[in-house]
Amino acid sequence: MTAMEQQIAALQGELVLSQQHVGRLGAALDELRSESSTAIANLRSTLEALRKERSEGRDGKSRRPINTKNLEPKHFGGKDEENYKEWAKAMKNFLNTQKSGFRKI
Repeated sequence: MTAMEQQIAALQGELVLSQQHVGRLGAALDELRSESSTAIANLRSTLEALRKERSEGRDGKSRRPINTKNLEPKHFGGKDEENYKEWAKAMKNFLNTQKSGFRKI
């Protein structure tokens, strides 16, 4: 056997080992994908349950911990002695209690 044939035989052996390793890596990758997708599905269901619990009270009624009548801004007339910044702040606070997402907290 010449040196070239020995080198070819060694490379063929390494090729077989590499192919086996690629097969094992592919199987491990598929297993990790399935585990991660089940974990993501579990997290999504938990998050949805928490959102539902947050939007509803424990007795099924909607929760409103803040009395909106206390936060309603006074009518802004636009007169010179009225400060619009205070009114705008009151309006933002009022709108944040009415609808989530108006201003991210």
